[in-house]
Amino acid sequence: MRINNVKIEVILIIFLFCSFGTMAQINLKVGYDLSYFNPSSLDKIISDYNQDVGFFEEEMKSLSLVSGLTIGLRYKMGRSALEFSFQTGNKNHEAAGVDPFSSDVFRNRLFYGVRSYSLGYQTLFGDFGYGFTFGTRKVSIRTDVPNDDDLRIGIVEESNYSSRFYLMYRLPSQGRLSFTLVPYVEMPWGKTDITALADNLGVAQEDGKYTDGFRSIGISLVFYNGPR
Repeated sequence: MRINNVKIEVILIIFLFCSFGTMAQINLKVGYDLSYFNPSSLDKIISDYNQDVGFFEEEMKSLSLVSGLTIGLRYKMGRSALEFSFQTGNKNHEAAGVDPFSSDVFRNRLFYGVRSYSLGYQTLFGDFGYGFTFGTRKVSIRTDVPNDDDLRIGIVEESNYSSRFYLMYRLPSQGRLSFTLVPYVEMPWGKTDITALADNLGVAQEDGKYTDGFRSIGISLVFYNGPR
C-alpha cells in the first residue's frame, strides 16, 4: 500500500494543532528512539547474498537495531492527550572482502532508513500512562552509486500505514522539563516489497516476491517541555 499524500496529511495535522493552540496545554517533545527489527525476508536476502559472494571477510548485515530522533507536539486535556510525532532512524552496513579472481578489494554498502509520521492518543495517570498511534511509515534501502561513494541510489522506498502501542513512565524531575520512558511495539498495516533489493544483490527469487512487515519493538527517551 503506497502513501502519496503524506505531506498534505502532515500540513493538516499541524494546522489543527495551531488552530487549537490557544485553548490547549501544549508540550513540545524531542527524544531518542531505539528500535529492534527482525525482518525474516530481508534476513534471507542478506544471508543468501553473503553465501553467493562467498569471499566476504566482513559480511553484510540485515536490519536489526535502529536508532534515531523523535520530535512532536502534545495537546493535553486533563488525563488525556493527543500527540503528533515524527520519527526517523538510520543504520548503515558494509560488506568487504578480496575477490579471489581479480585480487581486488570489493566493498558494498547498504543504507537502511525508517521514517514515520503519526497521530496518537494518550491516557495519563500521574507518572504513568499508555497510548496508541496511527500513521504512515516509510522504509528505504539505498546503496552507493558505482564509482562514487558520496552519492546514493534508492533500491527500496515504500510507505505503509502502521500503529504503535506503548506505555509511559515519567522519571522524577524538577522544573518545566520532564523525562519520560516509552517502551512500545509497532505493528504495520501492510507489507513492504523488497524484491528490488534481491534483484540489486543478484539473489535468486524462490517464491515470487520478497515482502516484509518490519514489525518492531523499542523504547524512546522523550523530553517534554512546558506545563506537565
